Amino acid sequence: MILVAMLSIWHGERRRKPGVKMGGHHCVGETDVMTAGETELEMAVRHVTEQENRIARQEVLIERLRKVGAPLDDALALLATMQDFVKTMRAHVARLSN
Repeated sequence: MILVAMLSIWHGERRRKPGVKMGGHHCVGETDVMTAGETELEMAVRHVTEQENRIARQEVLIERLRKVGAPLDDALALLATMQDFVKTMRAHVARLSN
């Protein structure tokens, strides 16, 4: 159940644009390449937004696990990692903004 919860956070965020090649490490529907007319800063901001959405979904999944009495250690550890990562991403946005 925890594995399903952790994996499900990576699905359904945005659908892949036609013609965008995705690497094996990407989430479904996401790309690390800039879209037409998108600056590096805009891409970084988009990535922060996508990560914040993943965090919100993980928090919902954790609450579901809590309600059924499932172990939370792995899900909470993943959430902490995700939160640390978004802090790093925000710092990158700040550097690009200067």
